[in-house]
Amino acid sequence: MMKEISFLELQNRLQNIEDDFLAIDVRSAGEWNMFSLPEDKRIVYIETENIHNEYMKFPKDKDIIVYCASGYRSTIVSHFLDEKGFQVINVYDGIL
Repeated sequence: MMKEISFLELQNRLQNIEDDFLAIDVRSAGEWNMFSLPEDKRIVYIETENIHNEYMKFPKDKDIIVYCASGYRSTIVSHFLDEKGFQVINVYDGIL
């Protein structure tokens, strides 16, 4: 079942270097160029329309946190990943 967290909660998890998860940024390239989170090996950038080609690479044994600008696209991607059996957490309020 998909869970949800706020952007603040995502920031808190990123500050904990021991926290082992994968965060997926599903914003557009233009949005990413305007603002992105600090570089972190736990964050990957995949535009929403490419998620169907990439999801098989994601680990099923750790949390997958999905975020976008407003929470709309991340909700769509989170539901898709949840249906595929991933441990999904949606950032419901986006990062802007």
